[in-house]
Amino acid sequence: MLRGPELRCAAAGLYAGARRAGHPAATGDYSRASGERAARPAPGACPGHRRGLVASDLMAQGVLDALDPAGRRVPEDAAVGGFDDSPAALSSRPPLTTIRQPWGPHQHRDGPDAAGPHSR
Repeated sequence: MLRGPELRCAAAGLYAGARRAGHPAATGDYSRASGERAARPAPGACPGHRRGLVASDLMAQGVLDALDPAGRRVPEDAAVGGFDDSPAALSSRPPLTTIRQPWGPHQHRDGPDAAGPHSR
């Protein structure tokens, strides 16, 4: 799992769960370069690691950039997914699986009210 620099409440549980399960977890800055840097040690350090959930499509592109020279093929050898449903997901080779995030007034909120009044 590769998260962004700010750990929002919604991602905190996912990140903590990945670490408890023994999956590699790193922090990037939402750039393609930070995704590539974070993924470089993963193939050698965790040869069996086959899945990566990445906090942005740009960072996920960086992960793909690191896997290719290491001889890891996507999706045959590894699965990589991103967030944002951005144009970067479609321009990646192979195209990324991505999760669309809702954008609106709630995007900067954290805490119990982050999901809105109907989530209680």
